[in-house]
Amino acid sequence: MSDRGRRRTGGRSVAGSGCGARLSRSAATVTTVLLSVAAGGAQTTSNVSDLADEPVDLVRTFDFNERPLGNFNDTPMNWEKLHGVGLPAYSRGRFDDQVGCLAPPSFRMDLRGGSVCYAYQRPEFTIEADSDYLIVGQVMASGLQHARAFISAAFVDRFGQRIDGSSAVSELAATETGWQPLRVVLRGNHPEARSIRIELWVAQSFVWRDTATELIDPIVRQDVQGQVWFDDIEVFRLPRLRFRFAAPTGLVRASEPAVFLLEVQSNRAKRFDSELTISDAAGAQVRRQEESIPSTGGEPHAIRTPPLPPGAYTATIRLLANGQQIAERSIAFASIIDLERQPLVTSQFGVDVPVWTGGDVAAAAELVAELDASLVRLAIAVDDGAVSAEQTRQIAATSELARRLARERIESAGVLVTRTAADDARVGQTTRAAAANEATWRMAINGVMMHVGGLLTTWQLGDELIESRDVDGWDDALVAAARTPLLRFLTSPRIVVPGALTRYAPSRADIVAVGIPAILSARHLASHLEFLAESDQAHWLSIEAPDDLLRRDQRLADLARKTAIAAALDPQRLFVRAPFTAGEGGAGWQPSEEYVILRTLFHALAGKRAVGVLTPDADTVAILYSGQDGKGCAVLWSWLEGNSRPSDLYLGSAPRLRDLWGVSRELLVNEGRVRLVAPPVPVIIENVQAPLALAQASFTVSPTELEAHRDEPRPVVRFRNHFDQDMVGVVSLEAPSGWQVVPQTRNFTLAAGETLTQELQVGVPPRQVSGRRDMRVTIQIESPAKSTLRFEVPLTLGLQDITFDVGTYWVDDALVIEQRLRNGSSAPVSFWGFAQAPGRARVERAFLEVAPGDHASQTLQIPRARGLAGRRVHVGIREISGPRSLDQLIDIPQ
Repeated sequence: MSDRGRRRTGGRSVAGSGCGARLSRSAATVTTVLLSVAAGGAQTTSNVSDLADEPVDLVRTFDFNERPLGNFNDTPMNWEKLHGVGLPAYSRGRFDDQVGCLAPPSFRMDLRGGSVCYAYQRPEFTIEADSDYLIVGQVMASGLQHARAFISAAFVDRFGQRIDGSSAVSELAATETGWQPLRVVLRGNHPEARSIRIELWVAQSFVWRDTATELIDPIVRQDVQGQVWFDDIEVFRLPRLRFRFAAPTGLVRASEPAVFLLEVQSNRAKRFDSELTISDAAGAQVRRQEESIPSTGGEPHAIRTPPLPPGAYTATIRLLANGQQIAERSIAFASIIDLERQPLVTSQFGVDVPVWTGGDVAAAAELVAELDASLVRLAIAVDDGAVSAEQTRQIAATSELARRLARERIESAGVLVTRTAADDARVGQTTRAAAANEATWRMAINGVMMHVGGLLTTWQLGDELIESRDVDGWDDALVAAARTPLLRFLTSPRIVVPGALTRYAPSRADIVAVGIPAILSARHLASHLEFLAESDQAHWLSIEAPDDLLRRDQRLADLARKTAIAAALDPQRLFVRAPFTAGEGGAGWQPSEEYVILRTLFHALAGKRAVGVLTPDADTVAILYSGQDGKGCAVLWSWLEGNSRPSDLYLGSAPRLRDLWGVSRELLVNEGRVRLVAPPVPVIIENVQAPLALAQASFTVSPTELEAHRDEPRPVVRFRNHFDQDMVGVVSLEAPSGWQVVPQTRNFTLAAGETLTQELQVGVPPRQVSGRRDMRVTIQIESPAKSTLRFEVPLTLGLQDITFDVGTYWVDDALVIEQRLRNGSSAPVSFWGFAQAPGRARVERAFLEVAPGDHASQTLQIPRARGLAGRRVHVGIREISGPRSLDQLIDIPQ
């Protein structure tokens, strides 16, 4: 770095406090603050502390003193003015030989409207991978009211292309009080980075601030007489830091310690302090430990933590020097429990993988295998026309991943998506629209199939959730045309076409893939997928990731519920979006919290089919699954936000409950029943005796609404034998107190699949008050599995098609009883309404010729009734020309 103290001082020097704190090689005053930059270069801020003797290296200085170097132009060497919309030619930059931070010259930008930007990007400006870079520059402004000055930077690859996700932006400056330092931190987590692109901006407010979209014609204000000076821009390299999990998959058994590998390289320090923190999926810190580590010179240093409970975690390492943070890295990992896998069982579950750009294929394949998925859909982006070099690289990486998956006995299928859809699924071109142009489609497919034609035999024509935007859909002629180019490379390709959930139609393709959008409620999912049961077409289903606007517990519940319901519908394959997050720099995958819960669900349901549904109440659901080995399980949840009411379930002699993180516990069995409170986030009940649970599910008594004046229709008891052999036992019935039920017992022998049907004769005592009574039913099973099922059946005494309700109130000391009757039958009705208070004469009024669908009301009065407060009055109705009657007891208000 040149010595600005020896520079020409004959000109005017304008120096503020920012210059006095300028960084230098001998006394660096920097600290790394990790920036979270929104897409498009959103504003961020950083905190910089004054330190001395920090382990940083000066990479490059831009002091704009280029006259001694022979630059007599009016702009700095190798700085390029950007052109385009909003960047007019009349706003430009030039040297200012009269103004500088410590000394002139500086680089001045004159704003005359619009914005102005100069960029520096040279291939010889190389950087080192895995290092953070700090860019510090000085800025001074004059005349800025709406515009702001700032510095932005990004990594570029060896082709000079900006690397997505690497951009960072400094603070915004408009000060006129002197020089102000601006700082940009670039996180060195992009292995493909080769250089840095630096941009000096003076931008109008509409560039960095959202304009009110609700205004019809908003006023856009601009500065047209502003000046900004930039000077003393320095680029520092901080220590190289690499932080990774010891296991490439990011998985550790819950019984084992978690091991992290840390690599630090620095030319200026031999040892560093480190701070490791581990946070759970909810963001709560679960562990913190400090450790002094050497500058490893590329050799990894192992950091161990005690075993962690099952779940998803984020580990963050902070590198410290002199007590100040100079670098930070984070990785995601998961602690998992060993789960039993059924041998030689082909899972019906699959994983959708976005366009694969390369990484640790062995770790990726192991993650999929550990998830217990049997098929991976690999997205392959196709361009119009010839295959580009970048596409060739991506296809080669995809081929490598598919081969590795095959070694794990995991199938792969290709999903052809357009390049624009791969970049932005919301607005990109659909594959159907691309395939409609036969010439370009053939050229694009030829380029893809030359690389993977012999490797993948199943091809899906577009992502189903993207293709659902295309109202035309895939007709048979277009499917045939899209298949033709594949026949040059495959003898018998299997074609999968996307189908829209809301306008589903069968296809001549081999398989129809249907996406389940995030917006669709899990509670209504089954009704939207009824076509699966009615169609002979092979189907794939895929579940879109839950909406990020949901709370964490709501997202997990939604994903688990949809997975359990969709699996119960028995599609040929059920896919989920890859439950992985990209590692730093795209080096690989890291398991998310969704990975942990899906792994538990997939292991529990692999190779099983849904055999029934238990609904203990309207807000509780338990789906029963059974495998070919006879082992069963149930997925149980409540639709309520909080816990539901307790439910009694008959699940066998030794059921176990496993939560979605894999933790298992025994359940208390009392008289053959398990009492459970279903939570909103589903749980899995293992070791379920499915035939017994299905017998409970099949038990019904109907009708349960009775009328006192007649014994028709009679209630009928039904339940089915779901065992694969004869079921022998006895059913016993206990009527409500004072009632009679015939028969009271019934011996039965039911063949496999046979249903017991027993009609009951129920006797109701005279003048029985209407309302609910419980009848107890006991089913004693002697074989094939000795067990006892007990049920309480609510019987309701009332009148069919007649609604009768009563209200009471006081008028002075008179009790007023208001009776209301609604006729829901198809013929007029007439009733006497009465009220009988203790020790008082009976009071009556008539409901005469109440027409079908009409309401009628009347009032009865009992005078001087204050002494009856707190007691009960007998009220009811008697049909004038018929046998129907209804009795009620009503509390007399105080």
